Amino acid sequence: MSSWSGKSRGGSIGYLLFHYFIKIGGLWSAYFILKFVAFYYVFSAPSAVKSLYFYFRKAHGYSRIKSCFSVYMNFVRLGETIIDRMAVTMGMRDRFTFKFVDEPILRKSVESEDGCLMISGHIGNWQVAQAFLNRFSRNKVNIVMLDVENEKIKEHLRNIEGGENVHFIFMNDEMNYLLDIVKAFRGKEVVCLHGDRFLKGARIEKEKFFNMDADFPVGPFTLGKKFKVPTSFTFVMKTGRTKYSFYATQAKVYSNEKEMMADYARELERIVRKYPLQWYNYHKFWADQ
Repeated sequence: MSSWSGKSRGGSIGYLLFHYFIKIGGLWSAYFILKFVAFYYVFSAPSAVKSLYFYFRKAHGYSRIKSCFSVYMNFVRLGETIIDRMAVTMGMRDRFTFKFVDEPILRKSVESEDGCLMISGHIGNWQVAQAFLNRFSRNKVNIVMLDVENEKIKEHLRNIEGGENVHFIFMNDEMNYLLDIVKAFRGKEVVCLHGDRFLKGARIEKEKFFNMDADFPVGPFTLGKKFKVPTSFTFVMKTGRTKYSFYATQAKVYSNEKEMMADYARELERIVRKYPLQWYNYHKFWADQ
């Protein structure tokens, strides 16, 4: 699998455009204009389209026509996540409803006296979830993101924070972010990060994903093992125009990172099968590619 740059597709121009559409015409007009904007990415991002086509054709077994249409709809869903993030930052949080499908499990994890490691993926819309996590206010929640985004994008992400208990840790080449993660674990806080992509030079291991060998980064799972912190796999999925659902597995302390990776790959696949259009995988993920 090829490594990942760490940058969000769409970039700062996309964020600014959607900000303008929402401000001028409202949320629904932005959704409408998105239908046309998505076509631009279909024709301007051949590498991403090729990876998405393989995903729909080989992983899900879609026909050629359905795979092509699903590629387009995937870009539409991605645009909707950006619009929703922008809307929340612009004071439209009350336009969205949020369902905690596994609320008892989630509450137990977030408010654990031992802290918690939450591993998600590039699926759904985690950035919207953080605006609603303040309902679980016992522990501080730290969301780890790569520090390679445009400053304008990071400004919007900071503005979406869910109260005083939700904060960002930005990863960078200087590795000093690791001190913040260690501090969070020692303070029995919650750390949220993704486990389905890696940057060049990262340690990787193969796991079965849709019955094909795929490379997963070892780092997130090593953290859980090293600090012996309860680990939960969590995903925030869009289930309606302005509706989201939060899924979480029972937090577990792992002594074997390989077992943790296998459990994560299995849970990620379950969610991806349920919401195939919301996995934003724009690079070569499987060895067969």
